[in-house]
Amino acid sequence: MVGQDLAPQPDASAGAKAPAADTGTLGSGVAGSIAVVEPKIARSAWLGIKVTDLTGSAARARVIATDAGGQVTSENVVTSVDPTGGPTGPGGVDPRLESGSSLPAVGVDEARMVLSVPAKTLDDVLTQLSKIGSVSYRSSQSQDVTDTYVDTKARIEPMQDGINRVRALLTKTTDLQQVITLEGELSRRQADLDSLTQRLAQLDAMTTTSDVTVTLWTDATAPVQTGSGLGGGLRTAWESFLGSLTVILTGLAALLPWLVVLVPLTLLGLRLWRRRTAGTPVAASPTGGPVTAVGPAPQPAGAPVSASASTTDD
Repeated sequence: MVGQDLAPQPDASAGAKAPAADTGTLGSGVAGSIAVVEPKIARSAWLGIKVTDLTGSAARARVIATDAGGQVTSENVVTSVDPTGGPTGPGGVDPRLESGSSLPAVGVDEARMVLSVPAKTLDDVLTQLSKIGSVSYRSSQSQDVTDTYVDTKARIEPMQDGINRVRALLTKTTDLQQVITLEGELSRRQADLDSLTQRLAQLDAMTTTSDVTVTLWTDATAPVQTGSGLGGGLRTAWESFLGSLTVILTGLAALLPWLVVLVPLTLLGLRLWRRRTAGTPVAASPTGGPVTAVGPAPQPAGAPVSASASTTDD
C-alpha cells in the first residue's frame, strides 16, 4: 500500500494559477471567437394564403409584422387595373431602383409583401399569418453561416492591429518615398477592413432577422400561365414577335421626322442632277459649228489629184 506521505499532494500555487476553464474569459483571437460564438443560422420563409378580403388581409399582415418587432420592407397590393401603370409608372419601373430593375409582377386581385421580422419570432409570425386565410403553400430554408461569421470576425482584429502599426510607422518616417508607400499600404488595408466590417454586419443582419415573403390571392385571381407545352411555346413565340414589331415601329417613329425632311431633299437633288446631265452641250468645232465625222478633206476644183487619191484605171 502506498503511504499517505507518498501520495501526490495538490499544489496550492498551481491551483491558484490555473482556474477552471471558462469560455466567457477566453482571450481574443480565433480560439476565443470559436468558443463564445453561438451558431449563426440565416432563415427565410415563403407563404401563400388564399383570402376573401385582399386589402384587409394585407393590413393584418402588417400588424402581425410590427407587433413582432419587425417591419414591412416591400408591399404590392393590386385590387384593380390601373390605367396609369401604378405608382412606379409604365412598366412597373421604379426610378429609385437601379437601371433595368423592376418590381415583382403582381396580377389583379393579388398582393405580395416582404416582412422582415426578428429571427427568434419567425415561427410565431408564420403561425399567426397562417390564420389570415387558407394556406396554399408554405416553405422555408435555413443556412448555417457560423464558419463564415467566425472567419470574418477573426480577421478583423489582426487587420486593425496591422493598420495601427502602419499608422505608427507613418508618424515616424520623414522620407517622402516611404511616406507614399506607407500611405498606399494604409489605404489598401483600410479598404480590406471596411469590407470585412460590412460583411460581418450583413451576416449579423441575416442571422438576427428573417424575411417572410407573403403572397395573398382570392378566387378572382387569374391563374399563372405556364410556358410549358406547345401552347406555351406558341405564346412565347407570339410575344417575341410582338416585342420585335414594337421595337421596329418605335424605331420608325423616331426616324419619321428625319424622313420627312431628307426624302424631299433627296428627290430634289436627283432631279437637279438629271437636268444638269441632260443639258450638257455637245462638243463644238474650232469654227463654232458642230463636229462632223472625220474623213478625207474635199479637194478644191482644179487642184491636182494626189498620188494617194489616184485611181487604178490604167
